[in-house]
Parts: sequence; C-alpha cells; structure tokens
Amino acid sequence: LLWDMDPSTYDNGPTFTDASGNEATITIASPSAVVTQPSLHHDGTADYMVSAKWSLPVPVSAYTAVNTASWTSNDRIFDGTNGSSGGAMFQTGTTPDISIAGSSVLGPVASPLPLNTRGIMLGLFNSTSSEIRKNKGTAVTGTVGTAGLDGITYGCGRSVSQFGNLLEIETLIYDTLAHDTATQDTVMDYLGQNNTIDLTQGSLFRPGGVDSYLRPGGV
Repeated sequence: LLWDMDPSTYDNGPTFTDASGNEATITIASPSAVVTQPSLHHDGTADYMVSAKWSLPVPVSAYTAVNTASWTSNDRIFDGTNGSSGGAMFQTGTTPDISIAGSSVLGPVASPLPLNTRGIMLGLFNSTSSEIRKNKGTAVTGTVGTAGLDGITYGCGRSVSQFGNLLEIETLIYDTLAHDTATQDTVMDYLGQNNTIDLTQGSLFRPGGVDSYLRPGGV
C-alpha cells in the first residue's frame, strides 16, 4: 500500500495526510479533486444538468448542499430553463458572494460560504418575501419578483453558459411552499446530517424535527 486516505480526517482542498502509516502528505494535481461524499462534480467548463420544463409558480423553497471550487461573477449554481423564468442562484458582487434572482437580484447571502467549503444554501423565491440563507445563519430578505420557475438547470445558466465550478453537489431539494425559519432549520438539519456538513448555527438534529417533516406530504 503506497498511500491511503481516511475521509474522516479530511477537511477540504487538494491536500490530505496519508493514512497508511507512511506519513506522507498527498496533493492531487489540478484539475483533479478529492471527493469524500457521493456527489457530482461540475468542472466549470461544460458540465451541467437540465430538467424537463414545467410550470412552477412562486413560492419555491430551493436547497442545495454544495461546495464551490472557484468564483467568477455571474457563474450559476442553479437557474431556471428559459429567459423569462426565475430561480437563479449565482456568484455575484465580490468573491465568495452568492445571490439569488428572478426579475430582480437579492443578496449577497450573509457570511457567504468560503470557496472549497461544503455548506447548505437556501433560496426562497417568494416575490417580496424572498430569502437567501446559508447553514441556518441569518437570512437576507427582500424581493426577487414574481417570475415562476419553468424547470431546473444545475451547474450553469439557462442559456447553457456561465458554468459553475462546483466541486461537490450532493443534494437539491425544491418545495412549492414558502418555508418559515423553523421549517428551513429542519430541512437544513436533515441535509447537514445526510451530507456530514457541520452547521455551526445550531445542532444537526432536533428530536422529531426531520422525521416529522420529511415524509410523504412534506419535502
């Protein structure tokens, strides 16, 4: 055995400590990446996913467990599927800021997720009562307009451009309800445990919280 990796000792980035006993420090050459969870990797160049089109009016609560590897203004994490739809979450402002948008932009998120760090992002698309939030932290509230979603494009913009360099994409949840803060925390608790993401604002689980909500009729 030349070298081995223990995922429980790995945080992020291209370097990890050998766990085989050789005590080596291993660095993975770019553009390769260390991935320790079942996930998809979008390379920021040509990788994306797109759903069939459908009519999805606001409100929509959209969550994703994601790790962004680099930052370029207007690069998308997810978007709608045509020019008139809402539902975009994208990099904007200064690194590592993230905002959401329909017909107008809301953001950036408070205490933005650092690059090469796994976290949970929420975009609540709900006209003048919209929110963007990270890891059960403080929500930024305002308007994104009333444009509904007509599908999901993940990893780039709806015009198949503005590709996001997303090191890990582990979960995407859309719900056709405007989740209040308690419900948001419940879903984030679930995503935190399911994707082994440390939510620094609060515990990973509240007894009865996730199981009572994430069942048929819930998310």
